[in-house]
Amino acid sequence: MDTTILRTYSFFADAAMILIVALLFILIIQATRRINYHANEIREAGKRIAGATVSIRMLQTILRLSAGRSISRRLTVARISQ
Repeated sequence: MDTTILRTYSFFADAAMILIVALLFILIIQATRRINYHANEIREAGKRIAGATVSIRMLQTILRLSAGRSISRRLTVARISQ
């Protein structure tokens, strides 16, 4: 084999390897972006659930404190079983 042919084969092999590594890096970056997107969605859902939980606890506290008191002429707050 001539050195020119060997260098040409080596060049093409190196170029193919660089393209494969670049493709793998692109796929890894896309996967991390998808994971980050879904993680943010989960975080936002958790914030909404936490906000609703706080609201429910506040309502329970208000109802416990005002149990038996009259809200208006027709409405009275019922007692909450614990």
